[in-house]
Amino acid sequence: MQKKLILDDKIIEFKDFNNKWDYIKKCINKEFYSKKGGAMINNTIFTYDSETSNYIDKEGNKKPFVFSLMLTVVNPANLNTANILCRRVEEFKYVLNKITSYLGCVVHKTPMVDKKTGSPVFDINGEPRYDESHDKWIDIFIHNLPFDISFLLPKIDTYKVFSSDLHKPYYVVTSNGVRFKDTVVLTQKTLDQLGKGLQYFKVRKAVGDFDYDKIRTPETPFTKKEYGYVVDDTLVLAAYIREK
Repeated sequence: MQKKLILDDKIIEFKDFNNKWDYIKKCINKEFYSKKGGAMINNTIFTYDSETSNYIDKEGNKKPFVFSLMLTVVNPANLNTANILCRRVEEFKYVLNKITSYLGCVVHKTPMVDKKTGSPVFDINGEPRYDESHDKWIDIFIHNLPFDISFLLPKIDTYKVFSSDLHKPYYVVTSNGVRFKDTVVLTQKTLDQLGKGLQYFKVRKAVGDFDYDKIRTPETPFTKKEYGYVVDDTLVLAAYIREK
């Protein structure tokens, strides 16, 4: 029986990010692939998950905020893995900017023109279409994109959104070449189901290790179990993507 593969579950906290950058680069595959007419996509596997808490405003309403942002980075060639834990959106943006700059990601925003008439091309909503064939992006997979992206959208520069409804995006592309994709739509399965269906990797989806009734802030330290919980979510998804 083949021994199952294991992804590294050690966590790099944001305060150590720059000191660990040389190692993180080993977890990034610099190769890109392209699809006909589309942007060139980097081969590295990126998965993301966030945790939120609530505060009560003056009117007595619950207001959610994010206090944990986990990015797992896996080199598909050698399975080198970095799990980067941020506690604020600004920290996460710094990490993304560092990675996209290293890879040379770019969104040119070159208007598409009709080859016969030379006129601009518009979509069915009257918005201009862009030639993305020279763009370079990374894909970050999120299980339940509509929820997680809601905490990022106010603070990121969005290039385009593809959605079925106002609050149901399938993917979101930023102006620095990050495409967030919803794996709930792609797989139609829960994370627990993805974990149980893995054939070659040994990763579990932690259940019951996180007390969601506890109020936390970005300053609240994690217990050992809680660290395991937040990294398992992204590792399960990364293992599933590597298998597929």
